[in-house]
Amino acid sequence: MKGYWHIAAISVAIACLTVQFHLIFSIGFFLWVGYLYFDGRLTKIHVLFSLTIFLFFLSYLPQFDKQEDHTALIPVGYELLKGSIRSDILITDNRVEFTFHEQQLESKLLVVIFPKPNTNQADFKNEIKILKHGATCVINGELEHPSTSRNPGQFDYRAYLLSKGITHQVIVDLPSDIKCHGASFINRFYKVRSNLISFVESKVSLETSSWLTSLVLGDDSKLPDETVDLFQRWGLSHIIAISGSNIALLLTLIYFLLIKLNLFTKEKAQFIVLLFLPVYGILAGGEPSVWRACMMVMIFILINQFKLKFSIIDVLSITFIFLILADKYIIHHIGFQLSFLVTFGLLLSKNWLANSNSLLMQTLQISFVSQMMIIPLQFTYFSMLQPLSILLNVIVVPYFSIFAIPLMYILLPISFLPKAFPHIIDILFVKVHYSVINFVRWVDQVADSPFIIGSVSTIFAIIYFILFFVFMDQLARQKLQQSFMIGIFLPILICVAALRPYFSPFGTVTMLDIGQGDAFVIELPYRKGVIMIDAGAKFNFEDMQATDSISEEIIKPYFYSRGIKKLMRYF
Repeated sequence: MKGYWHIAAISVAIACLTVQFHLIFSIGFFLWVGYLYFDGRLTKIHVLFSLTIFLFFLSYLPQFDKQEDHTALIPVGYELLKGSIRSDILITDNRVEFTFHEQQLESKLLVVIFPKPNTNQADFKNEIKILKHGATCVINGELEHPSTSRNPGQFDYRAYLLSKGITHQVIVDLPSDIKCHGASFINRFYKVRSNLISFVESKVSLETSSWLTSLVLGDDSKLPDETVDLFQRWGLSHIIAISGSNIALLLTLIYFLLIKLNLFTKEKAQFIVLLFLPVYGILAGGEPSVWRACMMVMIFILINQFKLKFSIIDVLSITFIFLILADKYIIHHIGFQLSFLVTFGLLLSKNWLANSNSLLMQTLQISFVSQMMIIPLQFTYFSMLQPLSILLNVIVVPYFSIFAIPLMYILLPISFLPKAFPHIIDILFVKVHYSVINFVRWVDQVADSPFIIGSVSTIFAIIYFILFFVFMDQLARQKLQQSFMIGIFLPILICVAALRPYFSPFGTVTMLDIGQGDAFVIELPYRKGVIMIDAGAKFNFEDMQATDSISEEIIKPYFYSRGIKKLMRYF
């Protein structure tokens, strides 16, 4: 299969689409494989292997609508659940949660503990110390269905948990309702990660520690929500997540320390890297982008050791298949989808990127390919696109790649020195970094013109990627006229998707469930106007405080999902 692993990876991807969407994708797959065989591009062995892979994953991957309702197996109310903890323990200011594998149900559950308002924090933290990865536990809690969205476009918490293989959640009143003992070997690494995060927070300022733990240890929970939202709107979220560039930088530092300083031979250094990368994958939070980068490096080291020759596309394809085998729910993780799409797009564009002699031009090209590859996903998940995000990435990405990320990797070991040493870097980082963040905020204020069209169909995504791949192929072959003609259809396709409501002769009336009150959205035929009648409250009835949660969590997502930018009237 050497040189043909991308065929196997595409077979897996089409199996995913068939399971998730429609049988039509399997028909397209058989036609595609048949065409490649009769065209002489695939042999019988390749065809047989591709079909085997496709059929295996077709039965292996889960379908959400067939998830069994396990609630009926247990009496309603508080019952004892027995099983083991299968994740790290997430601890925030308002909750503690972890994934739990229940033995009787053979199901994955989400266990959540909400601290009482008058809870002593020191006692609470002491009580939850028994919660460790791999621990065997007995839990006295209430098994329930997670809440689902009641409005179009609203975040669906139940679907989100199902995408992780979690069927139900368990609400626990007190930590004392959980009895645990033991832990797994992996828990040691989670403990090291937790201690590192606490140690960094004690050595540098909150501003610096929040970015260090995000860029080096994969914990972005301390970043301000406003900053995370800002980066998400402008297509900069990949910077916050640990990715291939972080791993490449880390390996460069390790290579310098181990080989250039003559501490180890090249062979021993590679062996150390092989042992270190899985550990760092856990320390960095275990996100899909981290495992993708770590696995690709590990495979490259192994094929180099055994004198094998595989292309980068082969290695990426093998990594793609292996990660899905390891976790069949990972295909629904947006980080997994974005990571592989961008990497795949850059690899396909390597010849075009290599033709550029200008670093600035190459940076612009990489930003262009990266942003173009994720446009269908941006519309699917966020219903919007910032047209200027490509240019902003050209400015911000080099700053993080050259300054911020390297400095954070250097600061982590320096933080073990006397406090004066990390303090100097801390001050430098805060001054420079927040000038950049303020620049992004300024751009957001003066150039925030999102292109809102709502979510797009699967057919849109397929047509878009076909056009884009043909466009990039012609561009790499330096057939500029042909690539220009094909490239014109990309914005036309997006505009057609945006103009759909303006050609619809049907009007709609939607009643939104906003809790205390009613909200009606009336969309006139041919999108001649949008009228909203709102009788909802603007405060929270629990604490009687003013809140924008209804607007941000219900009304705005609905407008975005429908491609609505402004109202004609509001009552």
